[in-house]
Amino acid sequence: MFALFCLCVSCKTQQITPEQKSEHQEALLALRNGCFIVQLDALYPSSASPLTPALTEYKEMRESYLKANGGDFSYYISPNDGMRLHIGFPADRKENLRAEVSEGKKKRNGECRFHIKVRGEGIVDDRDVVILLRPHSNRCTVKVTQPGRVSQISMEGRVFPLAD
Repeated sequence: MFALFCLCVSCKTQQITPEQKSEHQEALLALRNGCFIVQLDALYPSSASPLTPALTEYKEMRESYLKANGGDFSYYISPNDGMRLHIGFPADRKENLRAEVSEGKKKRNGECRFHIKVRGEGIVDDRDVVILLRPHSNRCTVKVTQPGRVSQISMEGRVFPLAD
């Protein structure tokens, strides 16, 4: 009886609001159009990363973002977020990079996966970015790798349409 009560309570708390549905649809449309901004909230470096142990833990972020506008890509990691990573991404500000955004694929768990190939001025700026948009939300996980390297950085954030 207690288990049934817990199941009913958990189902009631997981109802999707119209606002969540709207935020998700706007984020999905922005990603498909390639005109979006991801406001970053947290950093989770990979355990396979060659970073120092001090940089392999959760780090809250407040002012940093990734942005795509058509075929242009840029990112900014605020000094207030206090990080300098050895692999060069994310680090400070990069603009005028080229990006190819995939159409997006829905996964079994309901997440939508978008792959972005970022190309800059030389191989140092090249990155593969994967954005996993969670179902019924504009929340996402961003995974960044550099081609030919094992290390990966994972970040959490929220996707918004890019203002005109």
